[in-house]
Amino acid sequence: MLAGTKVRRLLLMLDTCFSGQGGNELLATMAKLKNNWREKDAGLAVITSAQPNELAQTGAFPELLAEAVNSLATAGYTPPLLSLGAVVEATRNNPKRPDFQHIGWEIIGLTGEIPPFLPNAKHSNRLSHTDLALQRAAEWEEQDSRRDVEFRTRLLRRAMGHRDEERVGWWFSGRHKALRDITAWLAELPYGRPALVVTGDPGSGKTAVLGLLAAVSDPEYRRTVPLSGLGLSAELLPPPRAIRTAVYAQNLTDQQVVRALAAALRLPPVEAVADLLNHLNAGPEPDRPRVVLIDGLDEAATPSALCGQVLRPLMELAGARLRLLLGTRPHLLAPLGLDRGDQVDLDSPRYADPQAVLAYAVRNLIDAHPESPYLECENDLRLGVARAVAAAAGHSFLVARITAGTLAATPALPDPLDTVWRRSLPSAAADAMHRDLHQRFGPAADQILDLLRPLAYAEGQGLPWEDIWAPLAAELSGRRYTNEDLRQLRRDAGAYVVEAVEDGRSVYRLYHEAMAEYLRQGQDYGEAHRALTTGLRRTVPYRLDGSPDWGRAHPYALRHLAVHADHAGLLDGLVTEPEYLVHADADTLVLLLLGVRSDTARLHAAVYRASIQAHRHLEATGRRGILALDAARYNEPSLVEAFGSGVAERMWRPVAASGSLLSGNLLNAFTGPTEGVVAADCTVVDGREVVVTGSVDMSLRVWDLATGQPLGRPMTGHTKRVEAVACTTLDGRPVAVSGSSDETVRIWDLTACVPVGKPMTGHTKKVNAVACTTLNGRPIAVTGSETVRIWDLANGEPVGEPIDVGGRVTALAVAMTPSGPVAVTGLTNARVRVWDLASGLERGELEGGEGLYVTGLASTELGSDPVVIALTQANRAHVWNLETHRRLATLESREAHSHAVACTQVEGRPIAVVSSVDRTLAVWNLKARVRAGSFGNDGDGVTSLACTSLAGRPVVVCCSHDVVRVWDLSFSRPLGRPVTGHVRRVAAMDISKLNGLPVFVTGSHDRTVRIWDARTGSPIGKSMKGHRHNVQSMACTTLGGRSVAVTASLDGQVRVWDLERQATLVHLTDDHHELVNRVRCVVLNGRPVVVGAGRNDCLWTWDLETGKRLYPPVPSAGGADRRARRVMASTVADGRLIAITSGDGVTQFWDLADGCALAEIRHSALAIVCGDIGDRRVVVTSGRDATVQVRDLATGRLLGPPMTGHSKPAHSVRCGSLDGRPVAVTCSIDDTVRIWDLESCTPVGTLHVPGLSEAVLLDDTGRLACTFGSDVAVFTRR
Repeated sequence: MLAGTKVRRLLLMLDTCFSGQGGNELLATMAKLKNNWREKDAGLAVITSAQPNELAQTGAFPELLAEAVNSLATAGYTPPLLSLGAVVEATRNNPKRPDFQHIGWEIIGLTGEIPPFLPNAKHSNRLSHTDLALQRAAEWEEQDSRRDVEFRTRLLRRAMGHRDEERVGWWFSGRHKALRDITAWLAELPYGRPALVVTGDPGSGKTAVLGLLAAVSDPEYRRTVPLSGLGLSAELLPPPRAIRTAVYAQNLTDQQVVRALAAALRLPPVEAVADLLNHLNAGPEPDRPRVVLIDGLDEAATPSALCGQVLRPLMELAGARLRLLLGTRPHLLAPLGLDRGDQVDLDSPRYADPQAVLAYAVRNLIDAHPESPYLECENDLRLGVARAVAAAAGHSFLVARITAGTLAATPALPDPLDTVWRRSLPSAAADAMHRDLHQRFGPAADQILDLLRPLAYAEGQGLPWEDIWAPLAAELSGRRYTNEDLRQLRRDAGAYVVEAVEDGRSVYRLYHEAMAEYLRQGQDYGEAHRALTTGLRRTVPYRLDGSPDWGRAHPYALRHLAVHADHAGLLDGLVTEPEYLVHADADTLVLLLLGVRSDTARLHAAVYRASIQAHRHLEATGRRGILALDAARYNEPSLVEAFGSGVAERMWRPVAASGSLLSGNLLNAFTGPTEGVVAADCTVVDGREVVVTGSVDMSLRVWDLATGQPLGRPMTGHTKRVEAVACTTLDGRPVAVSGSSDETVRIWDLTACVPVGKPMTGHTKKVNAVACTTLNGRPIAVTGSETVRIWDLANGEPVGEPIDVGGRVTALAVAMTPSGPVAVTGLTNARVRVWDLASGLERGELEGGEGLYVTGLASTELGSDPVVIALTQANRAHVWNLETHRRLATLESREAHSHAVACTQVEGRPIAVVSSVDRTLAVWNLKARVRAGSFGNDGDGVTSLACTSLAGRPVVVCCSHDVVRVWDLSFSRPLGRPVTGHVRRVAAMDISKLNGLPVFVTGSHDRTVRIWDARTGSPIGKSMKGHRHNVQSMACTTLGGRSVAVTASLDGQVRVWDLERQATLVHLTDDHHELVNRVRCVVLNGRPVVVGAGRNDCLWTWDLETGKRLYPPVPSAGGADRRARRVMASTVADGRLIAITSGDGVTQFWDLADGCALAEIRHSALAIVCGDIGDRRVVVTSGRDATVQVRDLATGRLLGPPMTGHSKPAHSVRCGSLDGRPVAVTCSIDDTVRIWDLESCTPVGTLHVPGLSEAVLLDDTGRLACTFGSDVAVFTRR
C-alpha cells in the first residue's frame, strides 16, 4: 500500500484475536528488509491488542486506548505530544483491561527517539483565563515554553495567594513597603546597584512579591490583576514592561539558567556566562537596562555556583545593559557578594508586614474551603481566629495560609481566647503541613503523605506520573498505590503539587520546598533512595527473555536512576548491567562512577570511562559500539558479548582488541580546544575543580574537571599562542596568569572569564614559563623568557629590575624557603640556578646542576624541606633541597625523553608525576625514592601536567593535543586482562598471509612493526625492531613466494621485512638521503615494485627483487607549500606504472617510467587509493570537504555523486570487497570508520572508534581490522 509514497515512519495498531502473531510476522519480514532501507530514521512501530495465543475482547482495546491518550498519567496539559511508550503502559495498567488480554508493542528501525505519532489532546496554554498574557508562547522556542510553565505554576500561583488551579481570585495582601522600594529601584535602576534581592526565610512571601511584580509588568497580565481590590496604588507598582522576563531557577543547572537568560533577552543560544556577556555587550547600549527576574535561586541545581559564577559576573560586567531582580533565601547573599541589610529582607522589621499576614489569614479562613464555617460566623470571631493564626505564623505567609486553610476545612469553630488552642497553632511550615493534612483528612492523611513523599526526593524538574509515581509511592510506603489514588490525590490535595516539563513529558513537583523538607523529616535518607531505586528499576520494561529493556526505560530513569542508586549505596549493582550503561545519561553517570567499590563494578566503570570523550555525546547505537570495543580492549569476552548482543544484524561488532595503555585510573576525559593545548594549571572556581588551558589558538579556557564542560567562553587577548599558564588568587577571586609568544603576560578573572587590567609588557622574546607565589604578602607572578621578571598582580606593575639569568629560560618553578621565596630556572646554557625573589640576586647553583639541560621543573616539600624536581634530556629526574642546594636523589627513568612534571601529596607521601614523549605517566614516591607506578596516556603526546583533587581524590590532569584526561593517583588493583601490543600510535597497517593464514601487519610511532592474527586479533611473535624513528607507512606484498612488509619511517629508511622470520630483509634507501614517508606496493609485469614519496615530493620506485631503483626519481612540480600536503597511491594500468598524488588543491596522475604528468584535476585529496569496479580501474579519494569521491582512472571523471557522511575529513581510504561488491573503507578524524558501496556510491555501515584510526577489510564477509591510538581491533558482522 505504501509503495511509492513518502511514508517512512509508520505506527500500525492491530486489534484482532491473536494479533500479536501477525505483528511478529510483520516485524520479522521488515527486519529482513531493514538493511536495504536508505533513510536513517525509517521504521515501523506495531501495537497489538493481544499476544499471539490470546483472544481480544471486542471493544476493549479502543476503550483502553482512548482512556490512555486522555489520562493525566500519560501526560498532563503541557506536552504537545504523547510518548508512545507511556500510552502503551497506560493501557496495560488500566484495571479495565481483561486479565486474559495483554497489549504488546515492538519497533523495527526508528533509531533514537521514537517518532511522535500521537498528539496530546489535552495540550493547552490556556489553563485558566489568567493565561491571556501568554499569547506569544506558541511562537517562542523551548526556553520560552519553560518560562511559561514556571510562571503559571510557581510565580503566578504564589502571587495569587492560593493553591487551587480552578480558582480565579487574587488573595495577595499588604507588603507595601517592599513593593514601594522595589518599584523605586526599578524606576531608577542605579548603576551602582546592578541587582536587588528579595530575601527571607521559607514562607516569607518572596515568590508572591516577585510574582506580582512579574504579572503587573506584562501589559496583558496587568489587566487581570485587581489592583484596586488588592489596595495597590500606582506608586507601589512598576509600569508595564519594567521587567523583561521571569525565570524560576528550581532544579535548573547553571547552563540552563544562562540559556534561559539568552532566550529571554533574544540573544543567540549559549550556556556560558561569558558568551552571554559578549552577546549582550556586542550591541549598542540601550536607553534603559533590561531587567530579568530570577526566583528560587536556593532551589537551583547548584545554588552557590549559580550565584557566584553566573549571576555575580553578570552583576559586575553587564554594565548599563542588564539589571537582576532576584529571589533567594539569605544564605546565598554571600556568593552574590551582597549584604543582607542592603536588600529587601521580608523578615526584617523594615519590611515585615504583620497586617498583611493577618489579612491573608482572614482571606484563607473565608475562601480556602467551599464550606468554610468562617463564611457566616461573627466578624469578631473570625478576626480573633485570624489574629491568633497570624501571631503564631509570625512573618510566614506560608504558615498562615496552611493553618487558616486547615481551620476553614474544619466545621467546628474554635474559641480564639482559649490559650490551649492558641498554643496549639503551628509556627513552622512543617508543623502547619502536618496539622493540615491530619486534621483535614484524618486517617487518609497517611495515604496523602505516602503519595506526596516521592516528590520530596525527585531529581531534575520533577517526577513523572505515567508508570513512575504510583509505583514509587508504593515502594517507599510498603502499601499498594495506583493511578486512581493519584487522581484522588489531585482532587483532594492537588494544591500541594505543580506540573512542569522535562524531556517533553509532564513531571510533578511539590508546591513549596518547605513541603519537601517536611516530608523528608524522620525518613532514613539512604533507605528512601533504596526504595526509589528499586521502584524505578521495576518500571523498566522487559524483553522477551525477561531482561530489562533499558532502551525503552523512561527518560527519568535513564537520567536520574544513578543518582538515587548512589544515595542508596546500590550503584555498584546498577553499573554492572551493560545495557544500562549503553542507555544511561553519560553526563550524570560519569560523575558518580567515582563511588563504585566492587571489582566487577570498577571494571565496568573503567570500560565506560576508557573512551568517555568519544561516546559521551553519542546516541545509544554509537555508544554501544565503543563500549563493546573497550570491553574487548580489557579482554573481557563476556562483557564484549553483553554489549555486542544488541548490535543490529549485518552491523559490525568487535571480536578482540589490544589494550596496551589501558588503566582503570582514568576518571574522566573530554575534548579540549581543537587547536591543541600548550599549557595548563588547576584551581578551584566557585567550589568546582577546574583546569585552565592555554592553546595554540591564542586563547585560554576554563574546564570543569567533573563534567568536562567549558565554564565561560574562551578568554582571548593574546595575539600569538599561549606558552604558559599558572593559577592563583587575587583579592579572593581565582585568576590565571598567562605568558605568550606575543611577549606579554596577562591576568584573567576565571569567574567571569575576562582579562584583568592591561597586558604586562617588558619581555622581548616569547614568555614560555610562568609561576605564582607571594612576596611580602602580595601575590606575584614570576615569568621566564630571555630574562626573569617579577610582577605585582594587584597593580600589574613589574617588581624590581629584570633578572639576567644568563640564558633563555627553558623551565621555571617557585618555592617558599625558610629564607624567603625563590625561583629555580633551567636554562639553554645547561645550568640550574636559584634566585632570591626579594633581592633579585642569585642564591647559587644547585649541586651537580651544571651541564644539565632541564625540560621541566616542579617544587614540593619533602618532610618540612622545600625541594625541586628537575627533568633532564638524559631521562633523569634530579631532586634538590632548595635551602641547602644539595642533591638528594637522581631518579632514572626507563621511558623516553621526559618533559613535564607535577607534584602533589598522596596519602601523606610526596609524589612526582612525570610524563614522557612515549605517552607514559610515571609516578614517583619522592620520600622512598622509588617508582610507585605508571599508566599509559593513549593519545597524542602530553603537553602539560597539573595536580589537583577531584571528589576528594588526588588526581593529575594530563593535557594533550585536543583531549584533557583526569587520572586518579590512588593506585588500586589492575582491571581486566588487556593484551599488550604497540605503546604509541599505530600509523600504518596492511593485510597479508602467513603460512597460508590471514594476518594484518602494523607499524607504529613506537618504531616497531607487529603481526596480528586476523581471526583472533592476537599478536603473532614479538615486535620487529630496527627503525630509529616513527613508522609512518606500510605496504605488504610477496617476494619469491614469501610474505613481506615494506615500511617507511621518519628515520629516512625504507625497510623490507620477512614476515615469517620477523626480521629485516633489505634496506631500500641506504644509497641516498631522501626522507620517504609513504610507500605503496604493486606488481608490474609479474615483479613486485615499491613506489615511495619523499618529503621533498619526489616519487621513487624500486624493484623489490633486486632492491634497485626501477626508474629515475620524479621530481616535485610544486613549491614547499605543496610538499607538506603530499599524499600518494599507485597502480598499474595498461602495463604502465601509475602514481596518483595530491596537494595544493590539485590531484595529478603520473607515468613513473617517463616521469610525465598524464592528467590533472582540481581536487585536493587527503587520502587516495586505487581499486576496481568490475573491469574498470578507479581512484577513490577523501577530500578536505569531508566527501569521498570515486573517479575513473583512465579519464579522471567522477563516477557518481560525492559520498557524504563524515563530519570531518577522512585521512585514510582503502578498497576491498563486501558480499561480492566493491567497497571503500574510510577513517576520519570525526572518530568514525565508514564503509561505502562504490557501484551505488552509498553508505554501507559505520563504526565509532575512540581516536585517529586506520582500517582495512580482511575478507569478503565483512571481517575488518582497525587501529586507533596505540591499539588494534578485529571486527566482524553480526
